Amino acid sequence: MRNYAEELAYWYFRLNGFFVLENYVLDRNQQKENKAYETDIIAVRFPYVYEEIGGREDDWHKDLKNMIPKFEENIIGVICEVKSGEDGYSNNDLFIEPKLKRCLQRLGFYKSGSNEFKNAYEQLLNNSSYCYKKCTIVKILISPKRHKGEKFKNILLSDIDSFITERIKKYSEKYSDRNFFNSNLIQYKIWEIKKIMKKVE
Repeated sequence: MRNYAEELAYWYFRLNGFFVLENYVLDRNQQKENKAYETDIIAVRFPYVYEEIGGREDDWHKDLKNMIPKFEENIIGVICEVKSGEDGYSNNDLFIEPKLKRCLQRLGFYKSGSNEFKNAYEQLLNNSSYCYKKCTIVKILISPKRHKGEKFKNILLSDIDSFITERIKKYSEKYSDRNFFNSNLIQYKIWEIKKIMKKVE
């Protein structure tokens, strides 16, 4: 079951044109340590994604567009860790090697064992993104407070919440469709924002 941070992260990527795979579990028997891992979100976005409502060029989050190289040109693959707490982990706990390798295999941009795959893997071990031909792969940490480092991009939960709020306001005419969202959190946010907007009027 998603926690609230994972829920917000899922809808953030969904509303930015991504197909999202959440809570991707890495097989225990594939790990030398006999330890199971999971990655919160793996997502893929194609350059010409379009939806009539909420899926046009000016609907995408500018901060996300600016942090991902060739956002509007390449197929984008995202490997994302989501943290709801401010403590209890360090940068060294994020995007560890076994998880990174398996996530790259799952994305399927490059054949496992090929030179392209090895290059992507080696580049992403110490860098936040990798671009090759028409593909970009990026590691993103979503967290309540800012984390700095070259190994991943960082988006604040508060920025995600603001983006989703503004998107709901922008398309407030879809209020009657709120129950079609398979998320209690998003249904509630739509209801709450509509209530606030009515008071302002």
